[in-house]
Amino acid sequence: MSEKYLKEILVEDEVVYISLKPRLSRMLVAPAILLVVSIPLIAIYIGVFLFIIATIWFIYRILLWRSVIYALTNRRVIIKMGIIGTKHNEAPIDKI
Repeated sequence: MSEKYLKEILVEDEVVYISLKPRLSRMLVAPAILLVVSIPLIAIYIGVFLFIIATIWFIYRILLWRSVIYALTNRRVIIKMGIIGTKHNEAPIDKI
């Protein structure tokens, strides 16, 4: 997916030097902690609520991780993100 998307937005003679994704482990730390904390509290209603919130948050973060791409080309830096709609930001190399 990421290579296909990058090829669509590259201009002529633009070369991708590196294409990266954020670290999944760092994106899932907070939802995982909430999941672990909510498990002993399942016996009471607040635990069920926390478990549902943590599960939704966990799934959201995985989808977000799959949709984010950082790319460095010979002309610009590109950040692509979006779960449903895709948008990208870019900055020319000479402005950085």
